[in-house]
Amino acid sequence: MLVARHWAEHRIQHRVGRGPQVTIRRWGWSNESPDAAAAHARQRAEAALAEALAGHRIGRSERKPGYNGAEGLPIREEILAEHPDHGAVITRNSYGARCLNVGDVLFADVDDVEPEAILSIPLLLLAIPAAVIGAIVAELPGAALGIMAVALLVGVVAVRRLRRPQRSLDQAALHELLAGWIALHPDWRLRLYRSPAGWRVLGTHGPEQPGSAIVTAFFAHLGVDPVYAAMCRKQHCFRARLTGKPWRMGVTLRPPKGSWPHRTPEAQARRERFAAACDAAAPAFAACRFLAEVGSAPEHPHCAAVRDLHDRESRALTDLPLA
Repeated sequence: MLVARHWAEHRIQHRVGRGPQVTIRRWGWSNESPDAAAAHARQRAEAALAEALAGHRIGRSERKPGYNGAEGLPIREEILAEHPDHGAVITRNSYGARCLNVGDVLFADVDDVEPEAILSIPLLLLAIPAAVIGAIVAELPGAALGIMAVALLVGVVAVRRLRRPQRSLDQAALHELLAGWIALHPDWRLRLYRSPAGWRVLGTHGPEQPGSAIVTAFFAHLGVDPVYAAMCRKQHCFRARLTGKPWRMGVTLRPPKGSWPHRTPEAQARRERFAAACDAAAPAFAACRFLAEVGSAPEHPHCAAVRDLHDRESRALTDLPLA
């Protein structure tokens, strides 16, 4: 599982002759100490400079990997709690939510995509406004006809894109998918949860490895969010949000620009105020709600411990509003 305790950034400024000064920044990480993270950052910055001097094109700075991460770069988030007996850590993500990261207990996210209401809007309602405007502003009838034709084409393209097949899963449909998997894999045991915008599945039958053939097949069977699947594979862990998203909980503060850890004390102080507001609002909301269990295989003790941690921290067994 690629989640590091300590992070540091190193900056090198270099000038060749009378040429422009080059600044290179690189992050380093360590599970041992801040000093080890700083040494790793310096090593990576020096290696990047050597590549630049050798004529290779490199990035001057290093952006934080997104949700799906990048090969070899750990998740760069503040660790809030470690649970070594569970093989899990809780981190705070970029928008303030607490997240459970665990190396070998399967979590899957499935989006519940509802068809957009705009699909029922007739084509002409998309094309006519632009055509009317075009007729008004055009000085020549030919120009008006040309603008009308372009507007009509834009409307056709828009409607075709909006009418791409979209799936909407209800609980019965997802339960059927899980039951179908259990029929083929009777040694599995799965828990189904409702999330604000979809579904969450937790496997409690035994440890599973991200990126393994069986997990890849299971993700494909459910139609798991591809970004989530990529994150699991690249970061060697499964992940589940434990607290609500701030905008769903009424948190009005905004985090500072940039990502953790921040370069200035002011930005860090603002991040701490934002995090405190998120934590204060979180107890009134649940991140997901437990619905059902599918499969009768025995629950593995390790998975049971992670399940208990997840259900408690996410408030999945309550009737609190989902956020």
